Amino acid sequence: MTGDSTKFLALCLALLGAAAAALWWFSADAGDGAAARAPAKESSTAPSAPPQPAELETPAASERVERDATARQGMAVFLVGNVRTSRGEPAQVDLVLIARNESVGDATTVEHYVRGVEVQEAVRNRKRPVSYANGRVARTASDGSYRIEITEHVAGRLAAGALRLDLSLKVLRTGENPREFDVALGVERKWQTASAPIDLRADLVLRSAGRVHGRVVGREPLTSDAWVALFDLYQGALRRQPLAHARCESTSGAFEFMVELDREIALVAWSAEMRPTTERLRVSDNSAPLEVLLERGERLQGVVKLGPDGVACALDLELNSRDYLPCPVGEDVLAWNGVAFEWSRVYGQSDESGRFNIPSLAPGRYKAHIKAPRGVRMTATTLDVVAPAEDLLVELPFARVELKLFRNGAPAANFRFGVHEQRQLSIAMDQMHADAAGSAVLWLAEDSEVWVNDPDKRQDVVPSGVRIDNPGPGRSSTQRIDF
Repeated sequence: MTGDSTKFLALCLALLGAAAAALWWFSADAGDGAAARAPAKESSTAPSAPPQPAELETPAASERVERDATARQGMAVFLVGNVRTSRGEPAQVDLVLIARNESVGDATTVEHYVRGVEVQEAVRNRKRPVSYANGRVARTASDGSYRIEITEHVAGRLAAGALRLDLSLKVLRTGENPREFDVALGVERKWQTASAPIDLRADLVLRSAGRVHGRVVGREPLTSDAWVALFDLYQGALRRQPLAHARCESTSGAFEFMVELDREIALVAWSAEMRPTTERLRVSDNSAPLEVLLERGERLQGVVKLGPDGVACALDLELNSRDYLPCPVGEDVLAWNGVAFEWSRVYGQSDESGRFNIPSLAPGRYKAHIKAPRGVRMTATTLDVVAPAEDLLVELPFARVELKLFRNGAPAANFRFGVHEQRQLSIAMDQMHADAAGSAVLWLAEDSEVWVNDPDKRQDVVPSGVRIDNPGPGRSSTQRIDF
């Protein structure tokens, strides 16, 4: 047999062997599929018990340690302490923690550095209360103890290169006003490699609360409900944010507050028709009930006339206390003069004959802002007045100018137009509306130069439009303007 024949015979044998292997493979697979598709035969033996769920393996001790916040690897810093009353009793309270200096700052200088922990009760003077909605909340145990993790805040300060962390702790206790404490912590870089938790202790002492109570009465029967507010006098200076305030019914006038002992406060009571009355006191645990007497105060009475001709007019008057600290309480605004509260702003109005009567004033000097009635524009005017007064004559040296506005030859009914007034030391730009007949009224001071223009055009400090002729104090004129 030649060599080629031998090679051909070997190739045929190899192909035959591969075909046999493939046939055997598919036969076995088909048999398994048939067995799988065959109906199950009933068995005479009892069914086996259902499989039992596998038992969960209890974590090893090392795993439990890693989940424990006090024993995990890396830095772990906690603020711990006790909250007690001034009598030494444990206090169960809610705590809200806020970090106050998350920004990068120079905390390594001597005046900023803190060694250990410094705790001081805070008394703040804020225009609006700080929101603690996103603070970390904890509750003290029955023995007054607490533990709050502050690792995140400490790490942030260390990353910023600072060695001081300032926190605010707000203490909330049922039936009492919130207390706030400033906590300053000196932080150390070696804490980053500490193997054990670091506890920083800050004990808080809550001064006990005393009862401030009594009733509000009027020298004359009260015709409306009264209000009472408490303000903190911190080292003799008034904090303009009230500690608390409440409405007192006119029938009973009763009020009651709980305030920290030994705290100096200013209590003020007032009603719509009465002058505010102030009581200064230091809170004690056996304080007697107060009787706060309200009186009507002084009056400012008189008449307003326009120019030397004595034209009576209906005007709005606003009296402002001079150089006093305004203290908003609800819808009212009081003013602290360093000794007591008075009204910050008092409003009045003259009738058609020009007469006005403003009650409930403290004696003294006021700034009177006089405003024109609706539909009239008047040069801004401020006068000094002294209360009490019975026949005060307020004479305004103004000119009266009535404008007749026309647009496309017809009266400009309800037309909106601009007014540019220029005086020696001021510039004012306003807008007015004409009435249904296209009329409008201006009251002008002697030194006023006024231009009227179309408001749809660009306004500028340089006057533009039609200049109004000012007839002079006490005189009147009518002028036509076509747009």
